[in-house]
Amino acid sequence: MRILLSPNYKQYVEYARKLLVYFVKSFEQTYGSQFMSYNFHSLIHLPDDYNRFGPLDCCSAFPFENYMKDLKKMLRKNEKPLQQVVRRYGEKCKSGNIDHNNDIKKVKFTTKEPNCYFSTQSGEIVKITEIVSSSSNDKIFIGKIFLNREEMFVSPLKSSKL
Repeated sequence: MRILLSPNYKQYVEYARKLLVYFVKSFEQTYGSQFMSYNFHSLIHLPDDYNRFGPLDCCSAFPFENYMKDLKKMLRKNEKPLQQVVRRYGEKCKSGNIDHNNDIKKVKFTTKEPNCYFSTQSGEIVKITEIVSSSSNDKIFIGKIFLNREEMFVSPLKSSKL
């Protein structure tokens, strides 16, 4: 999935397709066709979506799916759901009580395992050992750069490629 979520691995899209086809076929052989659903079959088409729309994170419906709980809270009964949502939204606008929930991915740097590692733009792997503040309140990371690196895994693709 990492391949299809990133713009940096376009050259591996067909490889990802082969892996997904293998996964779907072996799932059916392992667990039986009775457990096979349309959702599993649709995995095979994710590389097509990548080629057509770009990385899957760029065309994801998750932000809208996450908002479904807020829409459901706006409903008071089962009749005329669209009208109820429009009415509740109008009420929120008039009251000025609109939650502008921007789901921006926040990166938190820490010195605690396992979240004290990051990769620089030049590909170096760094372990943060200390975080200090400068006189202007800028954060300064003190850490160790790994000089000797080896693959964490080689199959189905070398970890260094990701």
